[in-house]
Amino acid sequence: MARGKLEGYEFWKWIGAPRYVLAPMVDGSDVSYRMLCRRYGVTLCYTPMIVASSFLWDSAYREEVFGTAEEDKPLFAQICGDDVEAMVKVAKTIEKSCDAVDVNFGCPQKYAKRAHYGAYLQDEWDLIRKIVSTLHSCLEVPVTAKFRKQFSTDRTVGLARLLEESGAQVICMHGRTRKQKGAKTGEADWEEIRIAREAVHVPFIANGSIRSLEDAEECLRITKADAVMSGEGLRRCPALFYSPSSLSDIDSSFSSSSCWSVGKPFSEASNGHTRGIGYALEYLDLCGKYCTPLDVVKEHVHRMLLSDLTTPAATFKSFDTKRGRRHWAKGKEEEKTRSLLETHWDVREKMMDAHSVEEVRDLMGMLKGRVLTDTPPPPRPARHEPQAEEEDGLDGSILFGEEEASCSNEGAEDELFSGDY
Repeated sequence: MARGKLEGYEFWKWIGAPRYVLAPMVDGSDVSYRMLCRRYGVTLCYTPMIVASSFLWDSAYREEVFGTAEEDKPLFAQICGDDVEAMVKVAKTIEKSCDAVDVNFGCPQKYAKRAHYGAYLQDEWDLIRKIVSTLHSCLEVPVTAKFRKQFSTDRTVGLARLLEESGAQVICMHGRTRKQKGAKTGEADWEEIRIAREAVHVPFIANGSIRSLEDAEECLRITKADAVMSGEGLRRCPALFYSPSSLSDIDSSFSSSSCWSVGKPFSEASNGHTRGIGYALEYLDLCGKYCTPLDVVKEHVHRMLLSDLTTPAATFKSFDTKRGRRHWAKGKEEEKTRSLLETHWDVREKMMDAHSVEEVRDLMGMLKGRVLTDTPPPPRPARHEPQAEEEDGLDGSILFGEEEASCSNEGAEDELFSGDY
């Protein structure tokens, strides 16, 4: 049955009234990871942020940044830029492969400032209006928009209303300003999200400070939003929105995956480290089905093994992957978690040198065996003294060549990381 162009809540209901959303993240919301998160409760996914100018002239970038599958639904494809004509061309190219085209007005990264897009358009309301209204009139699918808390409540509300008036059929708001990133992230302002949400009449997604399912439900309660989005939270734990009581709802078609043990998923083991390995193995199986760049694969595996997933809050407080820095909260016992890749240093080094997804999968199988049998790693050579390890960053991010990453696309990314979690 032909759909036609739906708007507002009619469109929202058509895509299933999603409640839990995976944020757009540069190198973080690839199709394989989207499918993994969908297995564990995510009901709407965004593509990585697509830079319109690069998409038009760089075929390699185009192939890498946008990929999907028939079962990858519902899906919002996010684009960014300041050239309306270029953005329309990109949107027209991808609209038949997604359910909506989203415009990023929230990325706070330096590269967004240099290229003039994302949160660095937030003071140019005429341009924002032109971008959204033009896409709304030209596309066969709805246009949506993602933005950040402004520097005053009046401006936050004003921008939300501007987006709605210009034709945005769904609005997502990140509860931090563009200056709140990296070490200055702070907590998202859910109250400001609530105020903006009450000022508009289209479906609204709340984003920021989502570290657990409990956080998600509390955010929905406070903000009155229709859905809640997480970026870095889901990147660390793809089952962030998953409730064990819903195990029967999981697709039995992947129950034979290498990460499943007798009668239950390896991911459900009580040990947080083994759950992380389980998620990594599931993801690697999906990477065999969907084409995923190897550097993206390694980065996802790295993040899923960052720390003990039995303490979600500690995952974020103990490690900050921005430029390999570690923020360690002295004296707080619950935050003294250790990364598996810190302990099993040899696996980390071999993963750095791996040339295929299969090699990474074999390494995860070896790591799984060690953890389940309490087998320690081999002794570190002299060059792996503790001080040298700290200089590298206990999260291994320098070793993995991580610079400014995900905008989550802001998530949440992605900001490394603006705090889209």
